[in-house]
Amino acid sequence: MDATFTAPSAPTTGWSKAAQGRCTITVTATSNGFTITQNFGIVVFPAGANFGVMDASATFITAPLFVLAMSTLQCDVGVSSNGSCQGTIASPNVSDYSVSVFSWGGSTPGTFDVSDNCGGRFGTSANGIDSVSGFWLPPVGGGLCFLTAHVVNGDGQATTVTAAVLTHPGTAATARPPRPSVMFQLANFGCGFGFPASPADCGPLEIGSQLRMFGQVSWDDGHPGSLTITDDCVGPQPDAGDAFFFTPSWLVPNMAGATCTTTVRATNLEGVSAEVAARYEIVAPPPGG
Repeated sequence: MDATFTAPSAPTTGWSKAAQGRCTITVTATSNGFTITQNFGIVVFPAGANFGVMDASATFITAPLFVLAMSTLQCDVGVSSNGSCQGTIASPNVSDYSVSVFSWGGSTPGTFDVSDNCGGRFGTSANGIDSVSGFWLPPVGGGLCFLTAHVVNGDGQATTVTAAVLTHPGTAATARPPRPSVMFQLANFGCGFGFPASPADCGPLEIGSQLRMFGQVSWDDGHPGSLTITDDCVGPQPDAGDAFFFTPSWLVPNMAGATCTTTVRATNLEGVSAEVAARYEIVAPPPGG
């Protein structure tokens, strides 16, 4: 074979072939005992003929790296660290938790998931691209709980971290219902909806107008659990990044004559829910408008 490499084992190398013809080049990369291989072809044309150029590159994608932390339980667990928490807990006391990703493994950000094997409850206070945080309520009966965080990057590579927590028998958590308060805002229009009158009547809205919501939730003596926003004409809205203040927006759909209901439902970590709603009618814009 007349093909040669200037440095076959280097990350960057030169390649040449004196005679015309097709070659298959094999690239093998090995790291920490893992090996990947890629093949690609290059065609060498005769001197003076039309020619082609290939620029080949590759990215090695690994599983994400993150830390599961619970300061209340004196716990900070990573991929290769101790999985037992020093602190103990009993209901109705809660522990904070956070999942913080410091590497997506060369991929794009993906999804988070937190769970346990003992019937406790997780609530979300804040949710961002690289982290999620909130509170965890242990089960009333006590026992050993395994809390698991599961993170998947954009290429499907996943990492799971588990922490062991000793919980003591306790009592059931109680709390007052959360209190959501919401307003629709357009350029020349505002409509508030909340307690005690719900659903509110927000009147007619034109097709294609930008509908923006300004909302907040008072969790009173409870802790943030979940927050859902649904419009029965446009569907569920993305999860709010903040359980206390949120500002989703959407365009009024092309459904002239339809009556739509938007519902905001807040459920605290203690399991108590409250919701507020508003109705609006979709109308066509005036001629020439």
